[in-house]
Amino acid sequence: MPIRSLWGCAMVTFYVRDIRRALENGCWFAALALALTLPDVCGVVEYPGTTVAERYISWYDRYIAQPHALDATPEQTAYPSGEVIYNLRNTFLHQGKPSVIGEKVKEKRNRVDRFALMLGDGTMLHTMAATIDIGEAALRTLVVDVSWLCSILCDSAEAYYRDHGEAFDFGYTVLPQSALFGGKSPLDDIVVQGDPLGMRLQQKLDKAGSPLRLRDNVTQKIMEGLSRADVEKAFPGTESPAAEASQGQQF
Repeated sequence: MPIRSLWGCAMVTFYVRDIRRALENGCWFAALALALTLPDVCGVVEYPGTTVAERYISWYDRYIAQPHALDATPEQTAYPSGEVIYNLRNTFLHQGKPSVIGEKVKEKRNRVDRFALMLGDGTMLHTMAATIDIGEAALRTLVVDVSWLCSILCDSAEAYYRDHGEAFDFGYTVLPQSALFGGKSPLDDIVVQGDPLGMRLQQKLDKAGSPLRLRDNVTQKIMEGLSRADVEKAFPGTESPAAEASQGQQF
């Protein structure tokens, strides 16, 4: 029987789908909790070997803040920077409070005294900031619409995944119940970018000094739910979708 499983490479697509469905049904905080993890998922691909904070903030600023000119505001006005969103991620996911602790933000303009999360659909407001500056004292306020924030995180993560899909093999598998007991699988509409499993297998072959070269997209073959009979038909004389071939041949 074919078994469709969700490999780590496709999780961005799955996460984004769930976030959008949560927003459509007014599940604001469920959507926010998952959306705030997307820079973690993408950041570890873009900046391996760095700390969680470094890769989260760097990825967000590079792929969200800068492309969308979020920092193009008056010099003293707060905006949703990588630091701010990382602070929100920590406070919300670790303490259950959708807030920002201004004292923990390094950039002076974003040391907000009051952070407000608007539960809206993102059509009336994206962000709003106000600063009352009197001499040495300043009172900073930042409002962010939850749907806009979730949507911009989803759009950016999807775009990044399309361009870097082959790097998203995190070495785990999610197996839906329907894969074993019949019925439509929630994975049927998932599209895998590139061939991350094939790339990993080819690297192992190369490291072992093997002359074998992969011919087909291994990841897609697995996602298509090939049964053992299908595999053997597609790859004669093999034990897996990427199995052996005679020396000098490609497969």
